Amino acid sequence: MKRILVVEDDEDVLLVAAESLRELGYQVETTVNAAQALEILKGDHPVDLLFSDVIMPGGMNGVQLAVEARRIRPALKVLLTSGYTAAALSREHGLPDNLNVVEKPYQREDLARKLRLVIGG
Repeated sequence: MKRILVVEDDEDVLLVAAESLRELGYQVETTVNAAQALEILKGDHPVDLLFSDVIMPGGMNGVQLAVEARRIRPALKVLLTSGYTAAALSREHGLPDNLNVVEKPYQREDLARKLRLVIGG
């Protein structure tokens, strides 16, 4: 079973995302900020995919988190989520082309499709 680390500063959104992912058959670990996510990734928890909001308070956004997370775990799969379009994120937040984004609000089917694309299978 694939394990997903969800990073979302809005607790209500975090709960919904985690529940959706569990219903899709994933194991889920959650955190509300990038610093906590990096601590988890530095440990020995198995994590197959990082699912993070792009816009977060605390000094590190989801794009920066993804870059740092891949420094720690080079093979880590990443899926970002945002209310902004990928084009806007690319312009305003330096979103690299190699990062996938699912736009909020997303339907569970959209999320499932994007996860299969990113994780494979």
